[in-house]
Amino acid sequence: MALIFLSKMKGLEEQYALAFGKTRVIMLTTMKAPEKRKKLEAFDRIFCVMNKPLNEKAVADLSGRLFQIAEK
Repeated sequence: MALIFLSKMKGLEEQYALAFGKTRVIMLTTMKAPEKRKKLEAFDRIFCVMNKPLNEKAVADLSGRLFQIAEK
């Protein structure tokens, strides 16, 4: 399902480049297979792939990464 979503998003990016220019995706998944995760991470817009369920540490790490990018 995630790969379908990302494929659709890529098509929309081509049509609406200005709207999607700075969009980044945080993918939440239960996917365990490393080869499938690599396919997700291959998309340019993927900021990170995180496992469900989220825990407090994962959210804190993510927010730290997001704020580091925002400061640049």
